[in-house]
Amino acid sequence: MLYKNSNFWKRLLSNLIDLTIILSFFFGSFLIAWNTKNETRWIKNEIIFITPFILNIIFISFYWIFLPWLTNGKTIGMMIFKIKIINSSKTRIKLITMIKRNYLLTFPLLFVLILFISSVYYYHIDENSFSIKTDYFWQQFVYKSVISLNNIFLFVNTIGFLYIFLNDKRISLIDLVSDSRIVDDKVIFIQNSQKENKLLPFYNHKKEFEFYNDFDQI
Repeated sequence: MLYKNSNFWKRLLSNLIDLTIILSFFFGSFLIAWNTKNETRWIKNEIIFITPFILNIIFISFYWIFLPWLTNGKTIGMMIFKIKIINSSKTRIKLITMIKRNYLLTFPLLFVLILFISSVYYYHIDENSFSIKTDYFWQQFVYKSVISLNNIFLFVNTIGFLYIFLNDKRISLIDLVSDSRIVDDKVIFIQNSQKENKLLPFYNHKKEFEFYNDFDQI
């Protein structure tokens, strides 16, 4: 089976759809949590504050790692544009392949969320400006680390798409690292136009030749 590598625009638009779904869940979960907070009970507010982070960690892991594994290499964006992920052997995508593909994509985001909820608490949020209070050195360090990881995530994605755009084979750096690629979900069949050469016996009507080992016999 042969597959054609997906073009730049299909990959970009499918990623934008996937990112829109992720961001919609992210902001939606925090909006619901913020509207259900209790003004008098700090413990309840702290649980409500942490819950969206945990839900997003689970959702992001499922969407970008387990969903393609379960759907034979497809996210919702890929389903819309009819593209999918395959490995080098062109067999069903393996879970370890999806983990490799997310080393520099999903894992930094997950680490940001885990790092954030381990250092920021409900009472650190300024409700008037919705900003984070960083009164301690370790909080400032975590806050700057979160910003740095977000920048790394954006940088890796930008470099990845530039590589796809400039590469004739339309593969990204993530494809090379994970030994996989994103292709059109359509098998290409190549017909063999070359005729098979067959050796058949035939009768020679020409005069028979005589062979001599010594020229003196001629």
